[in-house]
Amino acid sequence: FSSDPLPECDILVAADTLYNSDLAKQVGHRLHEAIIRSFEDGQTPTQIIVTDSQKFHGTNFLEEQEMIELNAIFQEGKWKPLHWELETLTNFCGSGVLIDDDQTYDVDVRVIRWGWDE
Repeated sequence: FSSDPLPECDILVAADTLYNSDLAKQVGHRLHEAIIRSFEDGQTPTQIIVTDSQKFHGTNFLEEQEMIELNAIFQEGKWKPLHWELETLTNFCGSGVLIDDDQTYDVDVRVIRWGWDE
């Protein structure tokens, strides 16, 4: 994983990248980095979108200490904490590694949206 700082951004998207615990921790670390930097620089907070359709074991980065501490800061400041929402995408059309043709199906997805309605 890169130790280079993320470039400044208005919106940070991580879509279906939580394949294992190490990747999930890095995504959480980068979200933390982007949000904290935007607050420290006095900017509008970086807006966040994370999607995860697989929900693999060990990929809930919100359980990591830096994210727990970030959510505590948010709650003290009356900001909405980062949390997963569950959604069902109906009639999703897609394929996968082991699937040659597109298929249409309903898929349950967990999503984090932050900074959109503050």
